[in-house]
Amino acid sequence: MSRERLIILNPKAGRGRAGRQQPLIERTLRALQLPFDLERTNGPGDATRLAQQAVEAGYQQVVLIGGDGTLNEVVTGMLTAANRPTTSLGLIPIGSGNDFSRSFEGIKPDDIKGSIARLQRNQVRHIDVGRITTSDGTSTSISYMINNIGLAIDGMVAATVHDVPLLRRTAAYMAASLRALLVYRAYPMQIRFNNTKFNREFLIATITNTRWQGGGYQLTPDAKPDDGLLDLCLVDMMPIHRALMHLPKSRNGSHIKVPAVHMGQAQRVEVAFSVPTLVTSDGEVIATDARELVVEALPGVVDLVV
Repeated sequence: MSRERLIILNPKAGRGRAGRQQPLIERTLRALQLPFDLERTNGPGDATRLAQQAVEAGYQQVVLIGGDGTLNEVVTGMLTAANRPTTSLGLIPIGSGNDFSRSFEGIKPDDIKGSIARLQRNQVRHIDVGRITTSDGTSTSISYMINNIGLAIDGMVAATVHDVPLLRRTAAYMAASLRALLVYRAYPMQIRFNNTKFNREFLIATITNTRWQGGGYQLTPDAKPDDGLLDLCLVDMMPIHRALMHLPKSRNGSHIKVPAVHMGQAQRVEVAFSVPTLVTSDGEVIATDARELVVEALPGVVDLVV
């Protein structure tokens, strides 16, 4: 008999909200008579290790309580587990941005009772993941993306938003964006996908699996997490005053009509940087000195409980 359910809780997620909700989560699971084991993470990499061990131990569900960064770790652990059986991924989103969960009707941030009711039904949707191969010129690493990759100022914002004190979600991302605009310096990058090739400086260069990022911005409004495609939003470098004028348009996706904005879809994207560059995946830094990057869509490799 395989084990039923492992809960992986990041107590620091959502500025500590996830940890404070643990008693309520445990009471709700017991009230619905849902068997579970629970592990708390203590630092970076813990969620990856725990998810990998859970899959290899035969758990039927791995359930994440946290934000997009911890979700990335859990997905990485599940995809790198040896002899992967069918293990579904449950999500109780309690993070700073919760951008991934916004793409699914009925999955609401901080909705503990609704999330646990979904675990009981265990209806799944097959979700894509992006596999990222990063090179600094001497070594290569593999990582994964389930929501988005940031390559320009979007990467800088994702890397620094946690340094913004007190503010939550959209307000924190807006403050981090304004600060980044003052110091960001663009360098040319070459981006190839399908039969398209760009070689220029970008203000924003993001590769996504879903519509949302940055705590509620629709940079790729047509993205679907189960269409087998990566979506791109590339924004040419522009003066600060123009950037501030167009930034609010990305709240509803109308920025795609701006001439400086280029949209695309592909199964594979190749990027070459003219200088060592910071790269983020799902809000976490995966490289500080990337020179080359390849992202490939892995269709339907995660069974998400919806």
